[in-house]
This record gives sequence, C-alpha cells and structure tokens, in this order.
Amino acid sequence: MNSLGQDLRFAARSLARNPAFAAVAVLTLALGIGANAAIFGAVNGLLLRPLPVREPDRLVALFSLHGSGREPSGFSYPTYLDLRDKGAAFAGMTGQYGTPLSLSTGDRAEMAWGELVTSNYFSVLGVQPEVGRVFGPEDDHGPGSMPYAVLSHAYWQSRFAADPRVVGQSIRLNGHSFTVVGVAPPGFTETRLFGFLPDAWVPLPMHAQIIPGSERWLPTNRGVGVLIVMARLATGVSLEQAQAATSGLLRRLAAEHPPGEMDAEVLVAPGRPPFAHPAFVPRSALAFGASLSLGGVGLVLLVACANVASLLLARATARRREVGIRLALGASRGRLVRLLLTESLLLSLGGAALGLLLAAWGASLESALLPPSPFRLGFDAGIDFRVVAFTAALAILATVLAGLTPALQSARTDVLPALKDDAGGARAGRLSVRSILVVAQLAVSLLLIVGGGLFLKGLREGRRMDLGFRTEGALMFSVNPDIQGHDEAHGRELYLRLVERVRALSSVSSVALAYPLPLDFSTSGADVVIEGREAPPEEEKVSVLFSIVDAGYFETLGTRIVRGRGFTEQDRKGARRVAVVNETMARRYWPGADAIGHRLRFGDAGPSLDVVGVARDGKYGFIGEDPRPYFFLPLAQNYSSPITMIVRSAADPKVLAGMLRREVSALDPDLPAFGMMTLEEFRRRSLSALEAGAIYSVSFGLLALGLAAVGLYGVVSYAVGQRTREIGVRVALGAGRGDVLRMVLGGALRLGLVGVALGLGLAFGAAPLLSSVLHGGSGRDPLVFGVAPAVLLADVLLASLLPARRAARVEPRVALRSE
Repeated sequence: MNSLGQDLRFAARSLARNPAFAAVAVLTLALGIGANAAIFGAVNGLLLRPLPVREPDRLVALFSLHGSGREPSGFSYPTYLDLRDKGAAFAGMTGQYGTPLSLSTGDRAEMAWGELVTSNYFSVLGVQPEVGRVFGPEDDHGPGSMPYAVLSHAYWQSRFAADPRVVGQSIRLNGHSFTVVGVAPPGFTETRLFGFLPDAWVPLPMHAQIIPGSERWLPTNRGVGVLIVMARLATGVSLEQAQAATSGLLRRLAAEHPPGEMDAEVLVAPGRPPFAHPAFVPRSALAFGASLSLGGVGLVLLVACANVASLLLARATARRREVGIRLALGASRGRLVRLLLTESLLLSLGGAALGLLLAAWGASLESALLPPSPFRLGFDAGIDFRVVAFTAALAILATVLAGLTPALQSARTDVLPALKDDAGGARAGRLSVRSILVVAQLAVSLLLIVGGGLFLKGLREGRRMDLGFRTEGALMFSVNPDIQGHDEAHGRELYLRLVERVRALSSVSSVALAYPLPLDFSTSGADVVIEGREAPPEEEKVSVLFSIVDAGYFETLGTRIVRGRGFTEQDRKGARRVAVVNETMARRYWPGADAIGHRLRFGDAGPSLDVVGVARDGKYGFIGEDPRPYFFLPLAQNYSSPITMIVRSAADPKVLAGMLRREVSALDPDLPAFGMMTLEEFRRRSLSALEAGAIYSVSFGLLALGLAAVGLYGVVSYAVGQRTREIGVRVALGAGRGDVLRMVLGGALRLGLVGVALGLGLAFGAAPLLSSVLHGGSGRDPLVFGVAPAVLLADVLLASLLPARRAARVEPRVALRSE
C-alpha cells in the first residue's frame, strides 16, 4: 500500500508538471467514456433499473407462454385469482392492466394513461403515498365498490400544481365520478410494464366503469389474458422454486378446465420490463437498438484510447532518460510498468469524472429524441449507481487499452542508450506503433462515418418517400367514444354530428374519418380468404392489414383510386358489403385479372366483401416497408371506436386545433381530442426511430473523426520533431518548401489510405447489419461509400497541414545544430 501511495503521488505530480498533456488526454477520454455512459444510462433506464418498490429483488413477474414460439402474454382474471389463492410460493400477488382514460375536472377533459390494478396493488409493492392514502383490500366490497383514484406524482404536479387539496376532490374518469384519495411518491412512477407512465391508478373492481362492456368477459373468461401479474416471493423461496411450483399449479389448473381454455406454461422472471425478460429480448427492437448504440460508442471509446495511447508513447520517448535512470538505480521493470499505469489510471479517472458530467447533460438530449405520444413514455436516462459503476469499469478498461502498450514499451528501454539520451534505437519501433494506432483510429472512424452517412441518406429518402397520401395542409386528431360508455349507435351519431360541425367551419375544405390511419402506431389485421383462388391449404387464409374509413377518406387524403371507385354514401349498413384493395393486393391475389368484382371473406365463416376499387399503394405499417397487401372497409358498414379525423384546411394549425377541440367539447365535455398534430408532424413521427439513429450515428462519426484528427496531428508532429535534422539536410541540399510539404503530407496520406482500406473492409462487413435498420435502404450505398473516404482523407490532410507547414519553415542551420 505504501508503494502504491508513492506511485499515486508521483503520478499526480508528474501530470501536474505537464498540464497541457493531461488536459488533452483527460478531455479525449472524457468524450469516449461520456458517450458510453450516456448510452448506457439510456439502456439502464429502459432495461436494467430495478422497479421503484420495496425489496425489488423479491418481486417477480409472471407470464403465460403459448404457441410454438412460446410468446409471453398476461393471465385472465380467473386464472390470476387461482394463482393468488393457491400459489404457496408467493407472499402476495397483484395484477394490472393498462388503458387510456378520459380525465375531466370541471370543463376540461384530456387523455391520460391509467392502470387498472387489483386492490392489493400498493400493499404488495410496498408503496406509501406522498399525500393522502392509497386504496387497499379493505376498500374492496365487490364490483363497483371502489370509486377511488391515486394520481402519479408527475401528473399531480403538472395538472394540479402539486396542490395537496386534490385529496378528496372528485374527478371524472371515462364519464364516471371518482374520488382522489392520494398521490404516489415521486420515486414511484410505475412498474414499467406497458411503456407508458401512468397518470392514475384505479381499482380493478371498477373495470366496468373504465372499460364499458368488460363486465361481460373480464370476471369469468379464462381465454382473455389481459392482466400482467407480479408477485412477491415468500420467505425462503427462490426464483427456481417459484418457477417449478407455479408451473405445476398451472398444469393442474389446466387439467381442471376444458382443453384450450387456458395455457399450462408459465414464465416466472425477475420483476422488470417485459422487453428485458429472456423470452422477449431476442425479439426486442429496443434491445437491438441498445446493442447497436453501445457498439457505436464502444468504437468511439477505442478511438479515444488509441489517441491517448499515441500521446503516452510520445511522452514515453521524452522520458527515456528518466526511465533509464530509474532502471540504473535498481527499479524493476514491473514496478516501472505499475508506475506508468498509475498515471494512465489517473487520466482515466479524470476522464470518467468529466464523462459522467457529459452523460448527465446527454440524458436530457436523449429524452428530447422520444417520439410524440399522447401519453408520457417510460424513459429515464438519469445517473444512478449502475451508471457510475459502469463508468468506473470503463475507466479501468481505458487504463489498460490506453496505458498498457506505452508502459510496456517504456519498460523495455535499454539503459545505456537511454542514459546517453539516444532515441535512435527506439525511434522506428515507437513511430511504427503510433502509426498502427492512428491507422486503427482512422479505420474505425471511417466505419462510423459510413454508418452516419447511411442513416442520413435513409432519413432523407424517408422524408421524400411517397406515403400514398398527401400530408400538406392537413391536421389530424383522435377521439374514443367507447371510453365514455357510448355504444355503437351513440358513437355513430357523435361521428356524424362532429363531421357536420367541422365541415361547417369556414376554413375547412374537406374532412375524413379513419382507424387506424396508415403509419399510426396501432394496426388492424385479419385472416382473409380470397374466394375463387386456388392455393395450398396453408395459404388458404392470408393475414392482411386494413383500415376502416369513411366516404371522404380517399379524396381528403389524396389517395388516388386507380381502378373502380372509392366508397360512397350508398355503402351503408345493410347494403352489399364492399372493400377497396391496394395495387399490391390486387396484383398478388388476382394476377393477370381485374380485381374489381372479385370477393374476399373474413375467415372461414365471416362476411364476404365485393372489391369495388383499387387504390394506389402506400406505406401502412412503417415508412420503409416493401409493398404489402392492404385493404379498406367503409365506416358505415364497420364501426370503429376510437376514430381519427383528418381535416384539410388552409387555416393556421394552432388556430384550427383550438377550434376543433371546442367542437369536440361542445358535443361531449368529457370526451378529449387527443393526438392533435399536422400530417407533416405525423410523417416526422413515423421517422422518429430513423431520425434518432441518424443523430446518434452522425454524432459518433463526427466525434471519432475529431479524435482521429487529434491523434494524427500528434503522430505527424512527433514525426516532424524526430526528423528535424533530416529535413534540415534536405533543405540544405536544395529541397524546396513544397518538397517538404509533399513529403510530410504524403506520409500522412499514406496512413490515411491504409486506414481507408481497412475501414471500407469493416464497413462492407457491417453492411448487412446496417441494412436491417435502414427501413429497406442499402448498407452499401455507392454515394456514401464514395463520400466517406473523401471526408476522412480531407480530415487527414487538415490534421497534417500545420505540422507540415512547420516542417517547411525549418532553417537548415538551426536543424543541423538540433542534435
């Protein structure tokens, strides 16, 4: 310990005597470590952070597994009761179900995200209120007996200005009166099982008031697995024991009920978001994106470490005499390596500390990249002990990557030449190591530049892509009469009156209704049978997405009908059922024939639909998809709640939005209009993932490019300093300044060309991975692969220009006296 203390004190004094070197090294490492810490903070917030409950390590989540792919899902309410009452492995069990809410106070209604939870929810999780109380099993006296709500702390602050008098206040949820009994603590946001942050918790016994019609299926239907179940392990019970006991219980329950009524397989896993569970992770887009981002910042860290290693090698050359003296006085080479690694450790720790500050700043930027949503998204990239521990581990890794090679090089110093201060023996080898490091930096930088260029090109193409409908001059919003308890008849009447009121506005040119709108986050699909089509048995039914639209949809959206007709007022309920298919569906299922007049059917016994029109292709699921079959059904024959209204108008969108909200409120004060945005904003939302990928990848590329430039500048400056006498001789023998410039720049360019060659090989190898995330774009785009090397070589020349100009100004007399 005493020698370690000596090493730390000496390393600190040594770095203090070279503040410029220490500052550059610390800042370089801070950029690499900070970028990694920021991305890990996001991954931690999404996938790793324990639930904000009492003893989260004793909390588990239960999922039913079904199908050949063992897809995880929830449990029915009757099955939950069996598991709760008969599962001896658990000390408590709770169920929850996420749902949108219409929350009204006075004359103001808005959409909120709620969770229907069993009455023991807060007691099982061990959550105490910030204000008021929480509801519990003692309040449960049967269905409809618990008209209570607990607000989230964030919603209490934003909607009620943190007024403690909210406790006891009456609010309306989905048209029914509820009393606010308490506010959750600020540390408790949710159990992060649905992706949205809840604004309110409502007891499950109130499901009929929150979800109209649920009283017909929720209490008794074992085939509807809607509840996410969480449980607290009993004392002395391990996760494996709980898995075995619950699997056995579920098999016994399945044997007691008709085949197919309930599943017999269960997954008991640590309580965390479902996309972080082993059954979800292989198919999780979040996990894939996290891996890609961590890989990118990992490469940035490698560039930063190579950069600092180059600086340390140059510093080691300047300290050869000091090293020789230490060796001559009896210092072991191992002790010398430890001393030099201690200096590297101090630099890495400084970089880690500064990197944490950069990561905290980057967390706010990451939150700004979240796509627009009517509900708060469950994302917290804040700094906690896991991020700090990860950053400390990065500091140790950086110490080894950046400091080990220079330390070993110094330890191999020959004592006699070092005491004579003769650097000649080591010059070539050390320059070669530094050159290799610079080539590696350039190669990795090119890989990141190519990735950034591909994302930028993909984003540009996405913005120019034909969606199949016009986005300019249109506003959209959604309503959901169903959550207010409106049945189909009342819902249709509300749609009719709303369309009439909006059409009457002077600035409105056309109005349409649709659900879901293509490219919206939600989709509707069905298994259909193409009548008259000969197909193998496994292809008799085909799964196709569809939208329900009104008669004004195709005109308002600008979706052209290429054959046949769109919907009219004659396609009403009770009339011949019809459909409009897109061009891809017409070509695929009626090849060489006109689709007009053909029929398709929902499933084996569903209604038949006459194809009356063919609409031009568009984008339906996501913006980069290949052409896919799609069809449209008339709203008059197929009711939908919720519904999206599209309003085409020349008015200012902000003014129009206020007018539309007033029209909705005039029809039903408790019915909120949500998801209000222009279709241009809707297009941008559909590109949000690609936009985030472009921002991250371009940032990584620019950061790596800057670090590589610094590293190359150091190598070229070092080489010029070592060759000062040679340059003086050349000038004395008649070499001009241009010759010296070409010599220095040519050497740097050779390193750049080697780095480009290696980087292009890496980029070509990574092309399949990049193609998979570029919405159908190519991972080997010729333009990007042509421009990226040019950018890198320009960076090489710029980084080398200053040392080259300094070399060209060398005076022969001064140079010949320098050694």
